[in-house]
Amino acid sequence: MADNQTSLFGSERADLGISGELSLRVQPNRPLTKVQRTFNRLLARIEKLRAALACETRRLDAALLYYAQHLHPRQLRLTTLCKDILRALAPFLDNSRLLRKSERKTLHAIVADQLDMLVVAEGSLVDGDLRALFERVHRISFDRAEREGFEAVRSMMEEAFGEFGIDVDVSDYRQLAKVLHPDLEPDPERKQRKVALMQELTAAYHNNDLHSLLRLELAWPQREEGDAERLTDEKLAVYNQVLKEQADELQWELDQLPYHPRYHPVIVENGPFGSLVQSDGPAEAWRLDRMIADMEARLTLLRTDEALAEVRSAIRVFRAASERRL
Repeated sequence: MADNQTSLFGSERADLGISGELSLRVQPNRPLTKVQRTFNRLLARIEKLRAALACETRRLDAALLYYAQHLHPRQLRLTTLCKDILRALAPFLDNSRLLRKSERKTLHAIVADQLDMLVVAEGSLVDGDLRALFERVHRISFDRAEREGFEAVRSMMEEAFGEFGIDVDVSDYRQLAKVLHPDLEPDPERKQRKVALMQELTAAYHNNDLHSLLRLELAWPQREEGDAERLTDEKLAVYNQVLKEQADELQWELDQLPYHPRYHPVIVENGPFGSLVQSDGPAEAWRLDRMIADMEARLTLLRTDEALAEVRSAIRVFRAASERRL
């Protein structure tokens, strides 16, 4: 087979309009006070954040739908092909009649790398023969490797948080998930203060939505008096405090939305504390199709008389790639 430099395994924003129906308007010879201007600014910020949150949710939902319909089936196919290729390579690992010692060493490295990638992709190795292959190339039991791998991640995470002055014990997996969970609730004390303030304002406050409450509360004076400015600065100052907390919570929700477990399949890691949404679904589908076609062709060769030539080709490609990384 002709050699080439390809691995055996393949290598709306919406216009955010702002509703002004609750905003306080300037009256003749009566400019707005500082508290009133703050009230208007907070209302506008909440409307904008709500629109942004709805827009981002639609974008993520669209990416997730495309993933479920087009990308996930391709990824499953790639995983199946990867497993089949590993099984086809297994007979060559320790065959001294077909491969030199240096070639067998490189093949061990290839198989080890791919098995490690499978563990990451699937969270473990469920196939008994692949677990045995893992233990064969790593010379360690799979269960022990999992424990040691978790300990390494635990240590790394504790060190990373420690650099930010945060003392975190993540020795238990459930505790680690709780610490890192994107849906983590706001600080309990802050939440309690907010709840207490809501109860003071009105028993009708519902779902932590002061904006909707104001829509109802202002409806009466606007209808009867036509004068929303009847609200005193003292009362507006209370509203402003709660509106600010609601706006901050909406901003937090918007920032954390991509980290929700629901969207995990469409998030691409961008450094230890960043993420990017896989937005170009068709391009990713095309890339996966190319990988699938390449891996299918290579698996076919591994099942023919050209298998040895294909294995040696993979060894050369792997060595060349390793040299480029040095």
